[in-house]
Amino acid sequence: MAVAKADKTLQKMRNNQRSDWSLSDVERVCRRLDIEVVPPRGGSSHYSLKHPAVIMILTIPKDKPIVFTYIVQLTKFIDSIEMSIKSVAQGEAHVD
Repeated sequence: MAVAKADKTLQKMRNNQRSDWSLSDVERVCRRLDIEVVPPRGGSSHYSLKHPAVIMILTIPKDKPIVFTYIVQLTKFIDSIEMSIKSVAQGEAHVD
């Protein structure tokens, strides 16, 4: 059930990136792909999103609402992860 809700949220993000997305929406989608969401520390105002399948670390502001440029970056980040996972499953190497 949680996977289906995360998939629906991700699809809504792809279709309406300018909506008022919250950090809980981002976390829901990230949990589906085991993306680590690291809270800000040391005076930072951004969460860090990490996944072992890609080198890139994405940052998302802790303030709400999250503006559309971060949602665009998030969907591209997820696409990179999914492509990397698919490549590994097919025996290919993919580095981002």
